[in-house]
Amino acid sequence: PHTFFLVPGYGAQGGTAQDVAGMFDANSEGAIVNSSRGIIGAWKKSEDYAKNQGHMSLDDILDIVRDSAVVAAKNMRDDLRNAVYR
Repeated sequence: PHTFFLVPGYGAQGGTAQDVAGMFDANSEGAIVNSSRGIIGAWKKSEDYAKNQGHMSLDDILDIVRDSAVVAAKNMRDDLRNAVYR
């Protein structure tokens, strides 16, 4: 009752915010949703990376990795907020 529940499967594994919303308690607490591949690998879906692959500096690549991870994490946050706080 006073422990967080780790919820895997969101994102790259196919789980959606709607799928995991029921894991939260009546106060919208109690669950930690994991999306490792969805956040760490978000750069693979980057249009900038796809268009410029092979023509970028290491700094440019790292910027894309960082920016893609930030966007993926924010999108996950927003999806979960919309699903859990209805």
